[in-house]
Amino acid sequence: MNYSLDVIIQCPFFVRESKDMLCCEGYISETCMTTSFSTRAQKLRYIYSHCVKVDGGSCYLARSLFEKYKRIHEAEDRAELTARKNSMHLTAVK
Repeated sequence: MNYSLDVIIQCPFFVRESKDMLCCEGYISETCMTTSFSTRAQKLRYIYSHCVKVDGGSCYLARSLFEKYKRIHEAEDRAELTARKNSMHLTAVK
């Protein structure tokens, strides 16, 4: 990867890049989503519009992945809360 691109790309889902391609974390676990560009200039325009933002800017993939992880964390929080309630109920019953 070009060092300057390595420094400016802030998106947490970025994996790697080549001359005319970006590879980002895929929506499915342990996959990579590849976006190919006709030219390096086109790829650079995309990077400067989307990948330089920690929140992914207007990148559809980044927004989808942030939403995916938000749902996962919310489900984990609900499961933990349910487990605590069940534990407190069992303690109170003893």
